[in-house]
Amino acid sequence: MKITTEITDRDKKLLLFLAIFVIVVVFGFFIIRPLAETDAALKEELAVQEELQIRTQQKLMLLPSMQANVEKTEEELAAAAEDFYPVMKSQEIDKLLTGIALSWGLESRQLVIQMPEGEMILDPFYASQAALEEMLSQAIGQDGEEQTDTVQKTSTSFYGIYAAQVMLTIKGERSVLEQMADEISEDYPAIRITGAVWGKENSSLRNEAGEYVSSLNDTLQLQMEIYMYKRDE
Repeated sequence: MKITTEITDRDKKLLLFLAIFVIVVVFGFFIIRPLAETDAALKEELAVQEELQIRTQQKLMLLPSMQANVEKTEEELAAAAEDFYPVMKSQEIDKLLTGIALSWGLESRQLVIQMPEGEMILDPFYASQAALEEMLSQAIGQDGEEQTDTVQKTSTSFYGIYAAQVMLTIKGERSVLEQMADEISEDYPAIRITGAVWGKENSSLRNEAGEYVSSLNDTLQLQMEIYMYKRDE
């Protein structure tokens, strides 16, 4: 039996169709599909960038107002800082308070000073314009996006303020003790009295006859905060 390998016109058409089909499949899988995926990714990235641009524009619109508010607040802080003491050592605080007591003819019985471990952070009053603008700025970026340097630079929190905790016990006449406490409250803006406790103390003095005479004296224990401000170099 003789086998022939003659290709008929029908076979040629079938082979041509298969070749075209393979080319189309290969072209679609290796070229069209990657291009379509790349196009979808680019469209998604474009949408993200457009949304980011809108947020950035919103922040930039707030920037002039926030900067002006920060400058104004910093000026007010600088003016208020004039009433603060410079950062002092415990010996200097001791000298300051002992001097106040002695100026009234009172006797300092005990002085406990707790120096600050770190600076205080002052935030704007929650109902102030500075606080409202800061909350608005945070609301714009609350979707998890990190705050930009521009927004960080407009922060309205202030640093460099330290508060020493002091407990001073003094002895003397009650009326004089009251006057001294009033003077501290009115004339020393960087000293805040946070508590006061009255007490009594027995004292024994030797008179000219060599006899000991006991007397009962008033004492006043003041809890205070002394505010100090360290200016930026």
